[in-house]
Amino acid sequence: MQLEVVERHAIDDDSWNACLLASSLSCIYASTWFLDILCPDWVAIIDFQNADYQSIMPIPVHKKGIINYVSQPTFCQFLGIFHRQNEANSRQEIDILNQQFFDFFGKKFKNIIQYRFNPEQKFEADFTNYTHVLKLNQPYDNLKKGFSADRRNNLKRAQKYDWEVSEMDDIDVTIKIFSQNHAQQIGRISPKTYDLLRSLFKEAHGRGCAELYVTRSVMSHEVEAATMFWKFGGRLIHQFCAATPLGRKQEARTLLLNYVIERYANTPMLLDFETTNQDPFRYWNASFGGEEVYFPILRMKNISPFVRTLKRLSQWLR
Repeated sequence: MQLEVVERHAIDDDSWNACLLASSLSCIYASTWFLDILCPDWVAIIDFQNADYQSIMPIPVHKKGIINYVSQPTFCQFLGIFHRQNEANSRQEIDILNQQFFDFFGKKFKNIIQYRFNPEQKFEADFTNYTHVLKLNQPYDNLKKGFSADRRNNLKRAQKYDWEVSEMDDIDVTIKIFSQNHAQQIGRISPKTYDLLRSLFKEAHGRGCAELYVTRSVMSHEVEAATMFWKFGGRLIHQFCAATPLGRKQEARTLLLNYVIERYANTPMLLDFETTNQDPFRYWNASFGGEEVYFPILRMKNISPFVRTLKRLSQWLR
């Protein structure tokens, strides 16, 4: 194995993306074009064998003045190490390769504020997060049986209301519903965050890698709920959903998730709910029958004294 740190300008997009798609967990977050929007200064650790990319690890490097640091970007659930699938490699061999990447990462990079590995990495970490995943390779009736009793009851209620489900390509509708009905519960959200989502959606939708579904009231024809997914490499990632008070009351979001599950039932797709550690989201996603999957997080490692002092100062000034 020959590990090298490679700057963005020296990365061959075709070789990188081919390696990603040939891996057992080819998620959209690690695509070159997705990373270019999220973190233009990203670099990578690459394992070169015969000039091919055999294993890759994107590193989201941010630059602020004279300081460089590694931090997980917004709209990026996890990154980690991606290997070309090779039947000759056992699980033990993959774990050894992962550890070599992990050690190399720790030696080469300072100021690691946060880095989230993907669920296929099994490092012992100080922090973990999780997501819920649902395999859709079975009939819809079987999938529905996996819903919690409350979720099935809420679905019945939603189906009694006059909802009309459709697909659309206007992300601003979703952003408007979210900003008016959910943002205040989270705290101040920068307009730049919404601009970033617009850029990601525009690029992904143009590549056939994003889907946006809405529910309209048959009576008013107004959009009352919306949900968005990334679609890439056999993985359907539930990025987020939003609803008006009417949409929440009449379970429009439940109807939308059920619609997508029914649409992709009996396909090889994996539905990733992109769960957070917050209990309301955790329980809501789990109610659709998904399996809880953990992934390790590296935080505050190799922090230089200068950056540590700046962090303490920023906390003191709050």
